[in-house]
Amino acid sequence: MKKQLSIKEKLEILRKLENNDKISDVAKIYNMTTRTIYRIKMEKENLELFANDRVDIESDIKRMKKSRVPTVEKLLYAWFVNQREKKNQVTNCELQAKAMEIHRTCDSNVKFESSLGWLQKFKKRHGIRSLTISGEKLSANISAVPKFLKKFQDVLNNSNLLPDQVYNADETGLVYKGLNKKTLVCSTEKTAPGGKTCKERITIMPCMNASGNHQLPLMIIGKSKNPRCFRNEILPKVHYRSSKNAWQTRLLFKEWFEKVFKPEVTEFLEKKNLPVKAILLLDNASCHEDLSTEDFQIIFFPPNTTALIQPLDQSVIGSLKVSYRKKLILHLLIQPDIDLIEKIKKLNLKTVLFLIDDAWRNMNKSVLINGWKAVYDGSTANLELNLTANHFNDDIPLSRLFRYIHPETSLSDQEILEWGTGSNDVERHEIEDEDLLNDTVNTDEINDNHSEETFENGNIDEVIQSLNRATDWALSRPNKIPLCDILTLRKLTEIAAIEKYAN
Repeated sequence: MKKQLSIKEKLEILRKLENNDKISDVAKIYNMTTRTIYRIKMEKENLELFANDRVDIESDIKRMKKSRVPTVEKLLYAWFVNQREKKNQVTNCELQAKAMEIHRTCDSNVKFESSLGWLQKFKKRHGIRSLTISGEKLSANISAVPKFLKKFQDVLNNSNLLPDQVYNADETGLVYKGLNKKTLVCSTEKTAPGGKTCKERITIMPCMNASGNHQLPLMIIGKSKNPRCFRNEILPKVHYRSSKNAWQTRLLFKEWFEKVFKPEVTEFLEKKNLPVKAILLLDNASCHEDLSTEDFQIIFFPPNTTALIQPLDQSVIGSLKVSYRKKLILHLLIQPDIDLIEKIKKLNLKTVLFLIDDAWRNMNKSVLINGWKAVYDGSTANLELNLTANHFNDDIPLSRLFRYIHPETSLSDQEILEWGTGSNDVERHEIEDEDLLNDTVNTDEINDNHSEETFENGNIDEVIQSLNRATDWALSRPNKIPLCDILTLRKLTEIAAIEKYAN
């Protein structure tokens, strides 16, 4: 099969020839004919000129295709660089508007429209990528990291703690109905559909240990103390609590530490025949108190370093959100064929808890372990770190699922992935001390807007039929569906049959 070299590879070949490497030797290295190497040598001037006009020459681009409006792009890129040097936010729309403004001032005879297609090619030509704005990253205190890592290593050595005994917890906001917050709309549209329903938020707090062998039940914080959809229903194993703003507070954190963290960790360590001693790494948010005891020590990261070294911030939370949003889209797709917005409106907090709990319990262990590289790298701890850094479950890519919901979207796969990791979700909360102390005030009066779901007994035949079909489908995939799941389906079928004939 004929191989097509990238511009980067061609430049490497030119460097080798400049170093007096033989053409025949270079041809063998790249599995090319000597004639091809001679042709590349003859194109040296054009290749170098093309490379000088580009920033992303490290990419796999193969053709020297230039812009139809090089002057416009040169001035636009200079403006973009100037804006970023000033730390100003730049959006796609601003780039498109500025491009048209520059084109008008250039008096160019070339017809030009700053379309989305042109914009994507312009960004690719100049190595411009979309990043989530992160105040933590901009203000990261890099100099404090080595000192903390040394302190952390000393604690491990002095206490003889294994990765099984080292934990990290962190809060993050989740806009759990936000399906289309980043969707681009037509110029004729005044608003994006969805309205206030897309702004409903909860706070989730995952907690895990460094070995990846123990994930505590998620702590979920909502606004409603007693959601109607929770009544007389089986709920997943999560620690659900409420506060006025759905934020973590000192009282809630203290309750979690005493009633969830310590009992769960004690039970896990006893099963592993390990000493009941552990440390918990936390950021220095005002809702986190130092509740250290002799057996359970809390260590705080230095200010402005969590984005650099906090394990859960190293793609773990991002991967969790991607998994949740994939499960959310699948849940919406299997609902009766009604309008998407109606499906979203019918989504209640009980369903969300099941989806996020399922996403957390089925996290790829390699994702959990790799989150600890930043604090364990270089230490002598027995931690398996020979794994890749990013592990988003891609049996069905998020971008494909998203396009089932929004077939008209013009977002790229990367932009959809950034939406999936929660770039629009609230990550940090600044709370006044008074709010921290009075976090449960009036929560008894708060209820969600979801009505209690009902089930008509007349539909029991349909339930049994569906369960039977699901069981048959599971049995036809013995290597993919665990036996415990098949047994669960059979048990549900039996319960439904008993209910049918008992009435």
